[in-house]
Amino acid sequence: MRKSLGLVVALLFVAGCGQSMQPFNNNFDSGVGDDLSAGGGGSGGHDMAGAKSDLGFGDGGAFDSAGPTITITSPGVGDFVSGFFAVKVDVIDPSGVDPASVIAEFGNINSTDITLGQTGPTSFEGIFDVHALAKDYVLAEISVRAKDKLGNLSQIGEEVVIDIVKPWMTMDSASQIYAAKHDATGMSLECSRPFSAIGSDAAHEGEVVQQLMTLRARIEDHGNEAPGLAVERFSTVDDGSVQMFVIHDDGNTPLAVDTDGDTYCDDVNPLLIPTAGPVMMQNEALSLRMVPITPAGAPDYRSSAATPPAACASIGDAGTTVPPSNLCGATPMTYAIGYTTANLPEIYTLPPVKAGDSADCVGFQLDAANQLPEGPACVITRAADKAGNVEVSFPLHVCIDLGHHMCDTYSPTAAHCTGIYDKATMMLTPGTCTAPPSGASAALDGPATFPPNEVRFVGP
Repeated sequence: MRKSLGLVVALLFVAGCGQSMQPFNNNFDSGVGDDLSAGGGGSGGHDMAGAKSDLGFGDGGAFDSAGPTITITSPGVGDFVSGFFAVKVDVIDPSGVDPASVIAEFGNINSTDITLGQTGPTSFEGIFDVHALAKDYVLAEISVRAKDKLGNLSQIGEEVVIDIVKPWMTMDSASQIYAAKHDATGMSLECSRPFSAIGSDAAHEGEVVQQLMTLRARIEDHGNEAPGLAVERFSTVDDGSVQMFVIHDDGNTPLAVDTDGDTYCDDVNPLLIPTAGPVMMQNEALSLRMVPITPAGAPDYRSSAATPPAACASIGDAGTTVPPSNLCGATPMTYAIGYTTANLPEIYTLPPVKAGDSADCVGFQLDAANQLPEGPACVITRAADKAGNVEVSFPLHVCIDLGHHMCDTYSPTAAHCTGIYDKATMMLTPGTCTAPPSGASAALDGPATFPPNEVRFVGP
């Protein structure tokens, strides 16, 4: 034993003089059993063998100075996030992961640090609320850090897109829009004649309609914005979520309700029972799905002496004298608009939509017979984007005239068919919604509708 100990001391002394001692690549074995052995026992045992937590050695004696391997499994890089969403990660380490150390930070704001709970052998998960962040946040970093049981730390991060902006919506055909293109010089814009994006044959606010009525909606998705933003990113409308709701307006029953206390309606009254059949009771709402119309056709660029909006130098193109053709059948629509360079559809109607020369290329009308009583009615559209932001259009007030003089003195009240819903008590409370603001001046995560006399550049 004395000889063996002398050899060890000599080796340590040599390593301490001249150059630093390098880590052992293998467990040191003096060849004599039990000499400084971590495991003990037997000739040829491992002397100074590293136990799991001794000197940073892992199982089997391998030196462990690296932190855990972290993989963010959800959300993915560049994914859209909104509201409450889950951060899911896998964390692996040969020395074992310290579960209390697995922490996620969202947006580099300390107050949003949360400990991710363990949901499996290597999986961890936690919930974030995006609304805790500033409203002008656009691109946020998700950072996840974790330690192994030896204290080695790792960190990984990725950027995601925050989308808390709800789609813009309207069902009022009275709203006018101009299409615009460059003139021959390429220096100025020429405006089309003004037109209704959803078609002048669709109902407008306060209109008296007959048994068969045309109802459409204009819906665009939008994203968060901030100074210096080069590209507006948004998750786009979830077409499968778009629905129309109609009720008889008795002056007391809300169709659209404010559920978050911001004074704006944001959802359908959950106390109403949706039905696709006859509306027999006041707590029932006719509910029908809507589908998009593929962008097609052309604006009317015939010249006009009317004063153009400020963005355009003229109305019409001097070289255009022939009006554009109708999209199909008897519809006055010549142009189904789209938005963004991808030309996403933004006009929604009752199906079916049959492309080509069919009279139904812009969808079906709604027949009030056997479904809605004669007299005042309210109509809304509900839609969500693919980030989960839900919105409803402000109620469109119409009066259904079936020939019994129920609409002779009709005068709509804007606040009718709106109300306030308390999620905690699941009850309606006194109050009404206010009409949403228009355009970019709208609250960032609140409702919005389209600005009056909007100019939309459609090129070339």
